[in-house]
Order: sequence, then structure tokens, then C-alpha cells
Amino acid sequence: MMPIIAFLTGGIGRWIVLTVVVSAGVAWGCHHLINIGRQQVLVENQKAAVKIVTKQGAVTVQVVDHYIKVQGQTKVVTQTVEKEVVKYEAAKLDTCVLSNEFVRVYDDSTVNSVPKPSEGVDGTPSGLTAAQALTILTGNNATYHQVADELRGLQDWVTQQQTVTQPPAKRWWQK
Repeated sequence: MMPIIAFLTGGIGRWIVLTVVVSAGVAWGCHHLINIGRQQVLVENQKAAVKIVTKQGAVTVQVVDHYIKVQGQTKVVTQTVEKEVVKYEAAKLDTCVLSNEFVRVYDDSTVNSVPKPSEGVDGTPSGLTAAQALTILTGNNATYHQVADELRGLQDWVTQQQTVTQPPAKRWWQK
């Protein structure tokens, strides 16, 4: 044991011990600084995330408020159209019964398919009156406008969320 202590305390051993101690201190210091930097980056990222989430919430509230207003307006318009159609037009059409061919073509149009070519026109009565068909048409149009409003609201929400989460791209002339 004595020769090891003598080696470490004298001559070249002293320099080896000093180099090891200094290297360990530098390594510990670098590791410590890296951890401090990493923690600072994490804190900054958390602050930025809170800002983004807050902005996203504000955008969501704004878009939902606008969507509710638009839906209300659309509902008023479609209900008025339905009431006026029934009031003025449906009363005139009650006696007219539509053919099975009309029902077939209309059903194909509602599922957005091209009607099959007919081998002949089926003019037999379907049991569906023109007034009933008109009521169905106005109801379908109301549903269409409701879904279109929802889609526009969703598109608006996605677009605004992108502007919150993605900073504008910098151009080569900007610093």
C-alpha cells in the first residue's frame, strides 16, 4: 500500500492525480451546465406550449361562437323556407301523385349516383305526392346547409389553429 501512496504523491504520480481530479471536475461541470441548459429549454418550451394552448382555446371559442351564430341564422332561413313552401306551394300540389320513375331518379340523385338507364318509363303512381316530395326536398336542403356550415366552421378552425401553432415562414431577406 505504501508504494502506491508514494507513487501518487511524488513526481509523475502527482501530475496524474491532478489531471484525473481536474478532468473529473471539468466533466462534472460540463455535465452540470448541460443539465441546466436542458432544464432551461424545457421550461421555455413549457411556457411556449402554455401560450399556444391558450391561443388555441381562444380560437376554438371564437370559431364555435361564430358557428353557433351561423347555424342559428341558417336554421331561421331554412325553417322560413319550409314554412313558406308548405304554405304557398304544397297546397297546390296535393292532388298530383308522382311516378315511380321520378322516385327512382330522385333517390339516385340523393346518393349522388348517376341514374341507371331505364328500359322504359315507369309511369305507375308511387304513392308519393308532389307536396310530400317538396317537403322532403326542403328538408334535404336544410340538412345540406347545416352540414355545409359545419364544414366551413371546421375548415375555419383548422386554418386558424395552423396560424397559432405554425409561425409564419421567414423569407431569405428576413432575419
